[in-house]
Amino acid sequence: MVLTPCCHASGKGSIDSLSGIVCRACYVDVHHKHGGGDTEIAIPVADLEIIIETGS
Repeated sequence: MVLTPCCHASGKGSIDSLSGIVCRACYVDVHHKHGGGDTEIAIPVADLEIIIETGS
């Protein structure tokens, strides 16, 4: 899946869109290549880092 240029989110279908696909985050019309939930996406390693804070 190609993430949207506006919000780096996935696309979703919309009957109100000219392309039939909108950004899942801001609902702007996007190219149909941003739709389709059965393809893999790439996530930067830096975004996978989880920080756990522990109380002392």
